[in-house]
Amino acid sequence: MNKVLRSFSLFSALLPYTSLAATFSAVNGNIALYADSAQGDFILGTVASYPPPGTGSLTFPATTYTGTLTSMINGATSDYDGWATTSPMTTGTAAGPFIETTRTSGATGVLLTAHYELALNPMTGVTFDTAMLRYTYNNTGAAPATVGLRLQIDTMVNGVDGANISLNNGISRVLTDTVFTGGAVPPEWWVYDVPPPGTNLVGHGSLSGNPFGAPATPPDAVEVANWPEVASSGQWAPSPAPGAPVTDSAFVIWWTNTGNNTTSNYVLAPGQSVTFTTYYGLNQIPLIIPTATPTNTRTSTATRTATRTPTPTRTPTVTRTPTVTLTPCGYPGPICTPTQTPYFQDDFTVDKNIFQVDAPVNIFVGTVLYPGKLTLKVYNSAGEQVRILEDRTITGPWGQTYPWDGRNEKGEPCASGVYLITLEEPLKRKLAKVLLIR
Repeated sequence: MNKVLRSFSLFSALLPYTSLAATFSAVNGNIALYADSAQGDFILGTVASYPPPGTGSLTFPATTYTGTLTSMINGATSDYDGWATTSPMTTGTAAGPFIETTRTSGATGVLLTAHYELALNPMTGVTFDTAMLRYTYNNTGAAPATVGLRLQIDTMVNGVDGANISLNNGISRVLTDTVFTGGAVPPEWWVYDVPPPGTNLVGHGSLSGNPFGAPATPPDAVEVANWPEVASSGQWAPSPAPGAPVTDSAFVIWWTNTGNNTTSNYVLAPGQSVTFTTYYGLNQIPLIIPTATPTNTRTSTATRTATRTPTPTRTPTVTRTPTVTLTPCGYPGPICTPTQTPYFQDDFTVDKNIFQVDAPVNIFVGTVLYPGKLTLKVYNSAGEQVRILEDRTITGPWGQTYPWDGRNEKGEPCASGVYLITLEEPLKRKLAKVLLIR
């Protein structure tokens, strides 16, 4: 399967693709969302009036839409573009402009509605710069049906087809075809036109736990994929070449209710329905980009002293200021601009007695500007996530302490070394480095 790229100097150039089928659009001052009535798929990008870099793609803008929507009903898979239309594609306005169509799988009596809507950013609630992708199964038949859904998004950022995908806000990139299932599925994903920190345009997807908008439906599996390996007709399985380099990137999402991507187990009795929601659009979160020489650095030091007595003692001394590096997100909106100094650099401290291995690393949060949920994540020096502490709800702007016991998700002690700790709230992210010595 080959892609054919047309001129993309203006995103509105997608409108002439009516030779295939009618093209429907939802456009505002930030992004343009298009859907094709023949395939029921969508494409997305920024508009010409968007601040620099101006018009840019977030998905592949092809003459035939290169994303795919694959259904599994009672164990059988089929592409949405082959289903019979029961409600023709239409546009309307809900919270934002939307495009919607409903199709039927045929003999099973199962309907699937694809709804694409311009929504407020699900992480900030500030700007309509994100597409909410919502899919609803409705069993109109006389017998129960078991359903699941696979969504493949063909990513292309700012004209770069091999866009860089990260699952941890730019700390590391996924460079080879990889599937994540169950508890390894991340809550978010990022796509960059060039490797961070040299970013011009950044796409962002919310998979679960978004603080604003309709809750995203946590997937059972996702895949960072090489597009040619995951775009076949009726394909449900992941790439047949796991570990292969990702040179033409795509992102695949499965909802199965089984914790994996092999089978589906959403059982719908007659008259029942189930909805899957996910988000993909522009990034408004300041990018966390660790660098070798941080621009805002206060060095932690530790010293050992021992008395020459029959009972030696050690007295560690550790400053309470970590190495902190934050890079503005590059999103030219009300959250931050490339010239704005992040206002939260200095309210995040780490205490660690590096010789007392059983003591927790205490993460102290300073002023909290936006009440909501905080999440602590720990990464090793290779950028691999080793621990996530579940969301803790806060209700006011006061300091709190988060402990990390130095163990991974399996409860095993982490090896000595440098660890990156991120603390996240709806409008801010903070990064610290911790030296763990056992």
